[in-house]
Amino acid sequence: MKISGMILLNIIKNKEMKRKLEMKHLAPYSPYKLKCDTRRGVMEMFGLATYGAIFMDGYAQIELELDEINPILRPLSDYCGDVLGGRVMKLLGCNMDVVVDIWELHRGDMELKDTPYRTYECACRNHIDLFGLIEDGLAVNINDLK
Repeated sequence: MKISGMILLNIIKNKEMKRKLEMKHLAPYSPYKLKCDTRRGVMEMFGLATYGAIFMDGYAQIELELDEINPILRPLSDYCGDVLGGRVMKLLGCNMDVVVDIWELHRGDMELKDTPYRTYECACRNHIDLFGLIEDGLAVNINDLK
């Protein structure tokens, strides 16, 4: 499926779920060059504005409202298959404590509000979906784009 069709599927899922993308979902990722699917194609988020996100298109600054974008994120499950965690530590650039926290978040043994800052920051830096946005149709799973 092409990416342009992904945004349509996510809009349909979102209308059924009634949950909306909010600034609180995008803000943690904003310092880390988050890519988003937009009506203009895939664009890198430059920052946040009052009503949406700011993107750069060449030299032009474009502001899109939140309902016009879908962040491209990785599911937590992408980092939970390696039993030893060494490969995950290398991929994420973190220590074993962070890998264990990610496993616990994925299994539901830890809530997001109890997540240590180092884990939260590592997950945001690596564009991992901490808010369940992919499941709710508010974000595109990066694995679906390949």
